[in-house]
Amino acid sequence: MLTGIYIGLRFVHFLSLMVAFGCVLYGAWWAPLTLRRLLMQRFFPLLRHLLLLSAVSALLMLMVQGGLMGNGWADLWQPAIWQAVAGTRFGSVWVWQILLAWIALAIAWLKPRRPARLLLVLLFKHERRQFARWSIIATVCVSLLYSWYLIGLGKVNSNFSSDYVIDRCIEGADKFDLPDSDQVVRVDMNEGMDNQGMFWNMPTINAFHSIVPGSVMEFYPTIGVSRSVGSRPDTTHYALRGLTSVRWLFDYDNEDGGAPGKSETAFFETNGKTKMPGWKYYDTQNHFRIYENEYYIPMGFTYDYYLTRTEYEALSTTQRELALLKAIVLEDEDAETYAGLLKSLTAEGDPVYTQSAYLTDCLARRAGAASSFLYDNRGFTATITLPEENLVFFSVPYEDGWSASVNGEPAEVIKTNVGFMAVRCPAGEAVTIRFDYMTPGLIPGLLITCGAALLFVLYLVLFRLYDRRRAARIAVAKTEDAPCAVPLWPAGEPEAGMQSQDNLPPDGPSAEETDTPADSTDDPPVM
Repeated sequence: MLTGIYIGLRFVHFLSLMVAFGCVLYGAWWAPLTLRRLLMQRFFPLLRHLLLLSAVSALLMLMVQGGLMGNGWADLWQPAIWQAVAGTRFGSVWVWQILLAWIALAIAWLKPRRPARLLLVLLFKHERRQFARWSIIATVCVSLLYSWYLIGLGKVNSNFSSDYVIDRCIEGADKFDLPDSDQVVRVDMNEGMDNQGMFWNMPTINAFHSIVPGSVMEFYPTIGVSRSVGSRPDTTHYALRGLTSVRWLFDYDNEDGGAPGKSETAFFETNGKTKMPGWKYYDTQNHFRIYENEYYIPMGFTYDYYLTRTEYEALSTTQRELALLKAIVLEDEDAETYAGLLKSLTAEGDPVYTQSAYLTDCLARRAGAASSFLYDNRGFTATITLPEENLVFFSVPYEDGWSASVNGEPAEVIKTNVGFMAVRCPAGEAVTIRFDYMTPGLIPGLLITCGAALLFVLYLVLFRLYDRRRAARIAVAKTEDAPCAVPLWPAGEPEAGMQSQDNLPPDGPSAEETDTPADSTDDPPVM
């Protein structure tokens, strides 16, 4: 519930900011001079409400995050929890976000003389070139100062030394020599830094990421793993490593300092055994002790049994994690469709959920695993040999954007094991499975973006033409209202008795010279 509220608040916050910025940008800067005042009069009431919505949502996000990091709704209203969240590295950024939102709201509520420009720059009210110049300078300066602040904050508050972060993480990818470097396997960290595997270009189950698939958020609570924006399952969840095809675990050798991997938190215990069953010491490379999962299961494997979602949820939290290596979990509505391919686990009696049974199940899953697994920017491809028709499971989060094909033919993507995917495959050798991902709404979004860009260009062209025509009409009107500048006499010699314009005195003719008596019989000059 709190997760959904948090996502909704983020959507409201950034949507209100984007609309408010658009109102100011189009109304005060890009609009024609003749329309700016009218547009800002129309935009200003909306601008107030948008900034109010942005400020309130920013504050509420901090509160909801406290509930997510704490014990749920009870911690949502605790100022101490808010302070704890604000004290984190990202929390300090959050404080600035809230502060700036309320400052912008105050400026809009006071309604200054030139609110649009004040909201954009707060200081400068000069002509357009100077305004743009100082805007760019201010943006660059703020960006640099803010970057230096974040870098310094991270360095001061980090639990890891510079040698650890730079030499062994950022520049450590080439310092490992593992036998499966050409294969796709997942890795694990023991008391390591967030996203450390990403520095080495190794798929990992340890991550800190704001964009989390909804299926992951659905799966983890069922096995008792807490998940918000960070995935850090402890060593008690050893079956999770088997399910997600984890082969290597890195434990920092802290003999020379630089990381919190001390003996009391090391992966091996005082009796020399590892903290998870089925793991053994492999080697020490790049100041990391590397452990190998002897019961590693390659990506893409089959089952002999199935459980329905209802049967799975009837198990205890500990049993569920172990059950995922015994049987594939099908949604209740899919059980009847695919039950003919597998046997029901509950119909076989009471299964045994122990460490030794888990190791046996891992070997059984490995026997029916894919021979190859490769991923690219669009998805992944697997090859498997099946003695009979079966479901092939992949520990890849299930999302609506996935599509699958088997031997080139379209296939249905099946949601299995609560939050992962499977596909139905026929019997045969070297069955090729292909999964492709397309972000839902990407194509319509691109079309809308392109259409909006074209409309914006058309807007600029039309109003440029409007301004030019309006300027031309004004110029014509001024010309018509001005004194006549056309020569009074036609070209050539003036008539007899009349002076040429060239012969007139510098100050123009006198009244006596130009006045014609009313009773004069001379014809008037031809105009």
